[in-house]
Amino acid sequence: MSPFAGEVSVVSYGRLTFRKGLWRSLERSYSRCLSSKGHPGMTTDHSHLLPPSDQSSDKFSQTSRNEKQRNQGENTMTTLNQSAPQPNVAAEKKHAWPIYYTTLVRSGYAPVNGLQMYYEIHGTGKPLVTIHPVWGLANVFPQLVRHRQLIAVELQGHGRTADIDRPLTFEQHADDVAALLKHLQIEQADFFGVCSGGIVAVMMAVRHPDLVGRVATYATRFSKFGDQPVRLAKADADNVQFQRENYEQVAPDPTQWPTLFAKLQRMVWQGFSHDELKSIKAPILIATGDHDFTPVEHSLEMSRLIPNAQLAVIPDAGHYVLNVDPEKLLPTVAAFLDEPISTVPFATPQTGYHPGVTR
Repeated sequence: MSPFAGEVSVVSYGRLTFRKGLWRSLERSYSRCLSSKGHPGMTTDHSHLLPPSDQSSDKFSQTSRNEKQRNQGENTMTTLNQSAPQPNVAAEKKHAWPIYYTTLVRSGYAPVNGLQMYYEIHGTGKPLVTIHPVWGLANVFPQLVRHRQLIAVELQGHGRTADIDRPLTFEQHADDVAALLKHLQIEQADFFGVCSGGIVAVMMAVRHPDLVGRVATYATRFSKFGDQPVRLAKADADNVQFQRENYEQVAPDPTQWPTLFAKLQRMVWQGFSHDELKSIKAPILIATGDHDFTPVEHSLEMSRLIPNAQLAVIPDAGHYVLNVDPEKLLPTVAAFLDEPISTVPFATPQTGYHPGVTR
């Protein structure tokens, strides 16, 4: 049983959105996270800061339930393009990332920093860029495309974007996405990235702040810590045949697999400096599952370093929650992306809530 009883806890902008008893478990995590920091004025009693419960994260719940009923019995992970090869359903349900049929406005390849970057555009409205994790393909989520122009990208060496003779780095991925937006004449967009895709999304906020509105992430780290990169590498190695088959289905040059695999293993160890995170101006959602590879304490620390960050802990959710039950996560992401930017003043250490810890 998860220690996080309840639904979702979102810590944001000097206020707390409280969900069904989750606060006490997070309070213990905060105490562990902050004990080594020595923040003056910190207390463990934040009850006076808890507002009445709101429904901001629940406004999509009825629609999500209706969608789930309509889609019951269908494969929840299918390719964006009906002409693309169909992946193995059983394997998808185990580890692949969800890619759905949606209304495709257009797709193509953009000349980007020496790449021919594949992208797809779905829907209309405010731009939202989705960035896949390692081994992933372009991700389109129906829950996020209703009122949005969703741009799904495939990064260097992934899917239909061929690898080229240069290292894989998160900085280069971010520069490539920025160049794609300029090619598409998009002045600013929101971003949603999963795992390493979240690192790319945060890197966009560091390197290209003028192009970034809001950033939502899930299962995203900011540095190498403990044995986490080793565990991630092992998880990838355990599924290497599945990953290779997926790659070879759509890659322009399937023979590049060994080279790409070596590049991606090296990229696992990359991350951010504290100064880079502290420089971020955009509102950022750091969502994580309490059963993810990334410890909750690490996500708490990341939210402390980013000046305008929110934290969401998804109970009973692991690294592949978007495969198993995307409705656990996507309503929280949608609520964050669509909510107005807060005008609530930051709390001060004297109130018992340090503004540098979380927003």
